Amino acid sequence: MGLLAGPALAIFGALRAAEMEKKLENAKARYEEIRVRFEEAVVMIDQFQAIEKMAMYFTRQITKFDALFFSLSQEAIATMKKHNYDVSHYNQKENDQIATTYSTLMTLSAFLEAPIMDEHQKLNEATQSKLEFMQREMNSLETEHYDLINSTKIKFGLARRLFEFFRSFWGKNGRIKKANNS
Repeated sequence: MGLLAGPALAIFGALRAAEMEKKLENAKARYEEIRVRFEEAVVMIDQFQAIEKMAMYFTRQITKFDALFFSLSQEAIATMKKHNYDVSHYNQKENDQIATTYSTLMTLSAFLEAPIMDEHQKLNEATQSKLEFMQREMNSLETEHYDLINSTKIKFGLARRLFEFFRSFWGKNGRIKKANNS
């Protein structure tokens, strides 16, 4: 019986080794699949964090625009009431003030319509670069130390630059262009 048990154990061991080898290969393949999925998840997390960052960025810029537009609109309303809504009585500073308010409103509108993501749910790189430009412009407005005489001209220049900047998003029909990130 001992003579038969030795070869039987060897055959059984060889079969088990082949089975274990197959399980090892399956485990390696599964590990590779999980590693790929993990890397995809890391990329998705990075994208979500970038989206969150852009959303916070948009929120901050909208808040800044809102504050700027509110102060400009209050000044414009006071000017219009002062002249009983008759634009023929406005001086150059008051005309600039109304133009600045209008330009700021149009910029805010264009800003709110600007797409953050493209059709593939990826961050729109053009929007990101334009947001960075806008942030620099808004920061320059906040840090500028200008007197009251020149404040309307500076605000108008900023509002006009920002409006032209966001108008670059618009197509010929006045609609926002689709992103071309590939």
